This record gives sequence, C-alpha cells and structure tokens, in this order.
Amino acid sequence: MVGTELQIANRLRDQFGDNIYKTFNIILENPSYTTIEIAHKLNKSARSVSTYVSTLKDKKLIERVGSANGGYWKILKDD
Repeated sequence: MVGTELQIANRLRDQFGDNIYKTFNIILENPSYTTIEIAHKLNKSARSVSTYVSTLKDKKLIERVGSANGGYWKILKDD
C-alpha cells in the first residue's frame, strides 16, 4: 500500500470499523473486483458490501469507472 492509501485505510478503520476498512483494502488489492466478489472475500452479503461501498463513495474515497461488471474502482485523492 502506498503511504496515502495506508493513511486513508487506517482512518477508515478508526471512523467506520473493520468491514469498511477491509472493503477498501480489497479494492486496493484488485480494483476490478465487483461488489459480489468483494462479498465472497469478506464472507458477507452483497447487500452489506454495497452499503460499505456506498460509504466509501459518499466520503469521495472511491468511484466506479466503467460498467458494474467490466469497470474498476478508482481510488480518489484524499484532501
């Protein structure tokens, strides 16, 4: 993980807990993962992961580029 991404990840853990932290780390690991693939890796429901991803998008930390199945997650710069 790059320094900035590590700082973001640590802040996510402090503010939102392990599930959002783990979701962010999985996206860093492979930005092309879908929410369903992330759910399988976390052993959570797709609906739960959608909520975690929505939190990350609301905080402007990630955005989806392209389609749900053929796109990827873009990590946005933290201001």
